[in-house]
Amino acid sequence: MEQRKSGAILSYINILLKNCIYIVYTPFLLRFLGHSEYGMYQLTIQIVSTLSLLSLGFSGAYVKFYWKLRSENEQSVSSLNGLYLLIFSLMSLVSVILGIFLIGNVDTLFGSTFTYYEIVTTKVLFAIMICNVALTFPSSVFDSYIMANQQFKFQQVRAIAATLLQPLLTIPMLFLGYKSVAVLAVQTVITVIFLVINIRFAVHQLNMRFIFTNFPEGLMKNLMVFSGFLLINDIVDIVNNNLPSVLVGALVGAKAVAVYAIAIQIRTIFFQLSLALSNVFVPKINQIVSSTNDNNELLSLMIKVGRFQLLLLSIIYGGFIVLGQYFIYIWAGNGFNQAYWMIVIMIFPVLIPLSQNVGIEIQRAKNLHQFRSIVLAVFAVINIVVTYTLVKYMGVVGSIWGYIISIGIGNGIMINFYNHFKVGLNMVIYWKKVWIVTLPAIFSTVLLLFIRYFSPIQTTPRFILYGLLYLILAGIVTWFVLTPQEKNLLVKLRNR
Repeated sequence: MEQRKSGAILSYINILLKNCIYIVYTPFLLRFLGHSEYGMYQLTIQIVSTLSLLSLGFSGAYVKFYWKLRSENEQSVSSLNGLYLLIFSLMSLVSVILGIFLIGNVDTLFGSTFTYYEIVTTKVLFAIMICNVALTFPSSVFDSYIMANQQFKFQQVRAIAATLLQPLLTIPMLFLGYKSVAVLAVQTVITVIFLVINIRFAVHQLNMRFIFTNFPEGLMKNLMVFSGFLLINDIVDIVNNNLPSVLVGALVGAKAVAVYAIAIQIRTIFFQLSLALSNVFVPKINQIVSSTNDNNELLSLMIKVGRFQLLLLSIIYGGFIVLGQYFIYIWAGNGFNQAYWMIVIMIFPVLIPLSQNVGIEIQRAKNLHQFRSIVLAVFAVINIVVTYTLVKYMGVVGSIWGYIISIGIGNGIMINFYNHFKVGLNMVIYWKKVWIVTLPAIFSTVLLLFIRYFSPIQTTPRFILYGLLYLILAGIVTWFVLTPQEKNLLVKLRNR
């Protein structure tokens, strides 16, 4: 319990730090790299990160099988560790081979819209990112073991250190004249450092051991079956999050990718906030399912986490609606006006699935995640078709509509029905107890938009004033929608 509380608090601290740094750091990158090179930098990260699909869904399966095998004996867990290290080492090698193929085809992908300098730089960036991705595969084995042992404090302190190191090492290099190549090189160095730290902690502190022979009967087969549908989820995430930027780069150009990247990075903040809390409950959910499989206990947990997640996400979303247009102007500069509307439209349908991440973990723990994978795969294909068609005719703005359809109908509506009728989670009770937490954001946003209509945000002091007024209004209304237990928790946190 203490590890979960500390892990959740540290996770939110990390997100706050990461995004405060990001707010300061991104203008540096835009200033020193320029719109085109910043677009190349973001495009490289998104394309090469698709190699993470080589994990074949195994990463998400570790915790479930850890708890299953732990009830048998420690030798079974050591065999699981050995099998995972062998698999992920092979994936690391394959990622390098595929990465070399990607580098050889940069001209084919972007030759019609990129300049010669942009082509050469993109190839170098690809090479560095491929090394980074190859290192993350073996690191994820130790990460999974640390998470299964619920060592959330260590995980989050390490994440905070990585968050701070990136800009501290990169910004001086930008001032010295280095560009995007140096930025990714620093990121790779940090990856190496924390790979070593992960190994030392898992092996020496948590006594992680490996057996590379005599694996439990049927382990590989069960892993493949379970992970296969998680792989579909990973493919869907790649399609929804990374493919649009590739299409924008290929059909419009590097500058348009920069606009899309700004919108996506703001959207990423919402994903981070959602996962910060739900991730620390993954071991607990698997423990409940493997012991009692009590749907009432699981629903109660989902409601408790969902109320907090939706409250936080909706308040931040409302604040962005009120303040975001001026914020993007003073933060990213001219040329990014479209990003504001893209963010506002994209985030709205995402609020429901992001507040229900615990439900996804319950599906996985119950081995009922197959339907979700199939549904999302179908909508990912729809996303590809819609995005390609609209980017050709609407430019960068067309890149968001396929995503909205995919997330809104697939992740939002259909998965709620599935949770209710198949997984055993009463979503009628869930929404009766959860929807009310959106009232603080709705009330505060509508009132501030009304005021802003007559007195637009045109100066930084007014921007700050509106922000404070929004937070005060949202805070007051929030107190009236909290349950007595939630109020007591807030009082305890304040006292501590």
